[in-house]
Amino acid sequence: MTIVFALLGAVALLHVSNIWRSVRIPSGSVRPTRVPAILYSVLILVCGAALLFALTRWADHEVRSDAREIAFYFIFSLACIVTARELFAIFGISWRDHVIERRNFAAGAVYAGFTMGATSSVAGANTGNGPGWWVVLFCAALSTGTLLVWWISLSWIARVHEAITIERDFGCGIRVGGFLLSTGLLLGGSVAGDWKSFAKTLADFALYAWPSAALLIAFSVFERVLARRALSKEGIGTTASAVIAAGMIAAAAVYLFRVGIRS
Repeated sequence: MTIVFALLGAVALLHVSNIWRSVRIPSGSVRPTRVPAILYSVLILVCGAALLFALTRWADHEVRSDAREIAFYFIFSLACIVTARELFAIFGISWRDHVIERRNFAAGAVYAGFTMGATSSVAGANTGNGPGWWVVLFCAALSTGTLLVWWISLSWIARVHEAITIERDFGCGIRVGGFLLSTGLLLGGSVAGDWKSFAKTLADFALYAWPSAALLIAFSVFERVLARRALSKEGIGTTASAVIAAGMIAAAAVYLFRVGIRS
């Protein structure tokens, strides 16, 4: 029952920042609409369910055996995701500002990809045995922080932020969302496993997270080429973008399966 209430509470907790921003930074152009609200709630429930699954399946054995511990780490992990999401709004995309206010669904695809990527990163931080919450915090900060850095780097190198927020290129939004989710999976897998020490964690992160850096470079070059082709009306469509995004996610999943959880 504690776990059920924790999952239901995810919707309320992850709505806190948007409610706060609506009160502190009101906007007369924001009109209530059901579609973004439904999509947002579905996104939260999916991420909450995935996080809860990871906690009950792969977390420390003492956590898995205690519903109260699961509830604590669930709420604690959601707080980490909220923090990462707020930083993402500062450095890139805001659900309220871009999706609700401007009706920009390209930004919505990117936001969803980042939220799921951050959830994957935090889920990886909870995977394996460790001495306490501070270990989860360190690993979550390492993985989600890198995810943010990768987004900033992609935005600067390939100028995807302009294509998403100004040009509203939905295909670009799908591709970038797929990149952020696949990168989150790779980074989450890089911090997963039993805790040894800070030095060992950093060494493992460097050893296993390098595909995310390689993907960043390759995807940045790809988007720069596409941006030049788009000037001559030779861009790619939504279907092809979805295939590219699915391919990146599938490749990341295969890599995680091969690496496994380190003991």
